[in-house]
Amino acid sequence: MPRPKPQEPLGRINLRLTDRHKLMLKDLGGVKWLRTMLEKHAKMPKKYYEVFERPNNDNRNRESKTSTTTQGAGVR
Repeated sequence: MPRPKPQEPLGRINLRLTDRHKLMLKDLGGVKWLRTMLEKHAKMPKKYYEVFERPNNDNRNRESKTSTTTQGAGVR
């Protein structure tokens, strides 16, 4: 059975944990528990962090809005 699509885009983060800490995290509930704790203990409200999210419409590969023609010395 496929997993449901998350409400927000997921990114990767690398954590360095010992084997003992990995087992502890797994026993506590894994990533689901960690996400719950982050939401619960965040210093700022959720709306604060939404401002810093990367927009879904990433325009890095968009076409330039400036003119592609140049005005050289021979242009009248």
